[in-house]
Amino acid sequence: MSRLPKASSNLKTCFFNSKTIASLLSIILSSLFLMISFQSLAEDQITEFDNYARFESTYPNPARTFRQFDYELTQNFLTQEELTYHAINYAKLAYVPYIWGGGTIGIGNSNACSQCKKCIKKRNVSIKKRFTACKACRKCGIDCSHLVNKIFEKSDLPVPYGSTKDLLKLNAKDLKRLYSLVYVGRNPQQAQVGDLILYPGHIVLLLENNEDGTGSIIHATASKKNSKFGGIVIETVKLSEYAGGIRKILRHRKLLEAANHPPSKESPSSSSNQHNS
Repeated sequence: MSRLPKASSNLKTCFFNSKTIASLLSIILSSLFLMISFQSLAEDQITEFDNYARFESTYPNPARTFRQFDYELTQNFLTQEELTYHAINYAKLAYVPYIWGGGTIGIGNSNACSQCKKCIKKRNVSIKKRFTACKACRKCGIDCSHLVNKIFEKSDLPVPYGSTKDLLKLNAKDLKRLYSLVYVGRNPQQAQVGDLILYPGHIVLLLENNEDGTGSIIHATASKKNSKFGGIVIETVKLSEYAGGIRKILRHRKLLEAANHPPSKESPSSSSNQHNS
């Protein structure tokens, strides 16, 4: 009889110890979960920065003043480098074929891109008949003028769509009034990053202008150099001699404003708050 209270006391101790162990396990698991979550978030941020850095190292620009993990833009201004960043992202869409008159890039509709290419190959459709001859190409395919329009649109630069033919025939006054595009001449030495360069029947966006007269451009082209279906490519060309020679160099009005009024050197947090206000 004298042992019963002792047994009861042992049971209480065991029960207490079980609760303590369960609590400790719960705390440990919660801590591990938080550590994994923070690590995952950090890895995502580092990956995003590394991707940006990789693009930047491929197409260097010494004027770049990029702040790590801070992509916010000063209100009302967009730098040439931000426009270039969006352009390079479009260059990753190598699966999109060149379609004269096409204005879609097929994101989320890989089947349409595949069907478009199959139709072109099966019917041996010429460049200017792909859009009408292959229905799938209306859902996945792009040409040069639609590509630069999409890059500007992605960069929050208001530019109504204009075909290469329209932009070539308009005078400087109408280009600025209708499209917010400023004519800066025909000399490739005057061209800057983010400028549109018009050639006979073709338009490209300049990513880099070199002292030797060459430049890196992004464009949608029917050339089979990178793909038998053509598509979105970045390449280095002799600017003055490419595609029959330069006809016009155009610069968006907001890029001129950004050059004349550079972003203020405030802290990332204050810049972000101002942008979101």
